[in-house]
Amino acid sequence: MSNIHPPIPTHLNLDTRYHYMDNLRASAMLLGVLFHVAIGYIPMLENTYVLSDPNKSKVLEILALFSHLFRMPLFMLVAGFFAHYLFTKRQARSFLKNRALRVLLPLVVFMPILSIAMIAVIYQATGTVENKAPMLLFLMENFAPDSEAAPPPISTFHLWFLFNLMLFYITAMLWVRFSPFNISQWVSNASSSNTLWGLLVVVPVIVAISYYAQPIPPLSPPDKLYPQWWSFANYGSFFLLGWLFFARPNLFDKIKKYSFLFIGLSLILYAAVYHFYPSNLPIESVFSPNISAIPTGPKILLSCLQAMIGAYMSYALLLLGKKYLSSENNTMRYFSDASYWVYLSHVPVLMLFQMYLVDSHLDVWVKFTITFASTIVICTLAYQLVVRYTPIGWMLNGRKNRT
Repeated sequence: MSNIHPPIPTHLNLDTRYHYMDNLRASAMLLGVLFHVAIGYIPMLENTYVLSDPNKSKVLEILALFSHLFRMPLFMLVAGFFAHYLFTKRQARSFLKNRALRVLLPLVVFMPILSIAMIAVIYQATGTVENKAPMLLFLMENFAPDSEAAPPPISTFHLWFLFNLMLFYITAMLWVRFSPFNISQWVSNASSSNTLWGLLVVVPVIVAISYYAQPIPPLSPPDKLYPQWWSFANYGSFFLLGWLFFARPNLFDKIKKYSFLFIGLSLILYAAVYHFYPSNLPIESVFSPNISAIPTGPKILLSCLQAMIGAYMSYALLLLGKKYLSSENNTMRYFSDASYWVYLSHVPVLMLFQMYLVDSHLDVWVKFTITFASTIVICTLAYQLVVRYTPIGWMLNGRKNRT
């Protein structure tokens, strides 16, 4: 595999810094922090989130679940773009070595640390929280130290994307090495009408199949330590799109003037989708995520609509990002670097704030704002003080020179 190296297209400048892609990746990660804070305050997850707050917001629920349909597709699209960029600059062995350092090693290092930290917060909550959420009571009853219940399965939690990215990287290398079919060349030779058909129909159909295999709404991540086919169909499709976008920069040109139309259409589709979402999920859905009370016909329709939202919003944000976020900005560059650490470390921090605020009588939006802002500030300060210029930062982003 060390001899694999793709031909470098003449139109590509490998010294280019794609600032808008950096900014989109950081935005997707920070949107993930916002979503994870929001789940403590939305009615639907009252029974399934361990630190669910008594105060809820339907507006926050609507916004959070909408963002959930496109933030990871957008992130995977950007990840596929940078994967092809890096692969084009390096031999395959060097590419995989770099990805193992930047992606696999953080998973191995942080997964046990963050798991212990989250368990510690939950254990603390069992003794200090008065308004205990149904899930916290359930855990106290069924997973006490003297309980005979089987431990829950191993989960990669919010680090699932690292494991899935490694699977996508390896799959891409195997495809390039062994497949006689050059998909990048095929896409480059495709007509504009075929490309348009692929973006607007084929990709959403493939993603819809993955959504049909999940509960409605699709809140269960592919967090197992083995490949899950629906993750390849969903997130793998967007990773492939990003890979192809690097090879063919005009891939989205046919639709770039429709960016705001895609956003408007996605909002209309989401209004229909949200109407069919359940008001709340039962505790059992955490351990049996395929529980669904939605009949086959409506579920097929909802799966298609969710897939269209994920695809069209990702296209729109990518194109708008390319138009408005392409200029170099030192502040944005800093937060682009910091966002990786912030996302890795944020969950125990936000849980700690939720735990201390759950019994207060503050307005739900005040609690949400305090938790989100405090989490971002603390994680960013930690990045500056103990990560950026240390071996942790070297592992995540490479060496940074103090200025």
